[in-house]
Amino acid sequence: MNNLLLISLVAAGLLVTYYLSSKADRKRLPFRPWILLIHVLLGVSFYLLFGMLLMSKLIFTYNLNMTNQFDILFFVYGQDRPVVYGVLLIMAVLYFVIGKLLLRPLYSWCAVNYYLPARMNIKLVGGELLSGVYILRDTDRRFLTASDSLNPGPEDRLYRINRERIEVMERDSE
Repeated sequence: MNNLLLISLVAAGLLVTYYLSSKADRKRLPFRPWILLIHVLLGVSFYLLFGMLLMSKLIFTYNLNMTNQFDILFFVYGQDRPVVYGVLLIMAVLYFVIGKLLLRPLYSWCAVNYYLPARMNIKLVGGELLSGVYILRDTDRRFLTASDSLNPGPEDRLYRINRERIEVMERDSE
């Protein structure tokens, strides 16, 4: 399969759906799941088409008449090892580029729709109990930020708790 036009069209479609799904995140478009589905299918298609392009180049360069991908790689490995290492490195880098960068809109959509943060009950050393709060930021070493709301506004309570003052922290049973 040596169709560069098809690979270029799939890559262009992949970039367009990435842009649309990133913009749809901010605008809350109702057709965003369909854009994400098309985006994932185009990403997988591009990965497979690019792999087939590399294999067809190996077949042409080494004048092979094999169809099994492992036989091709094994034969080329016997003649020119750096070429096989280069192909595998290119495919691994492409896998992580597509898997991490280009699928970021899918990961954010899943996080918004399927990750429901739990309310926590926090008992402090002085006996004070904060019940039903959300943990907002847990990156600071000394302090924990919690609130009554996931997106706190000016009317919501925002707690900044010293970690040394926390006695018990447990998930709310409700």
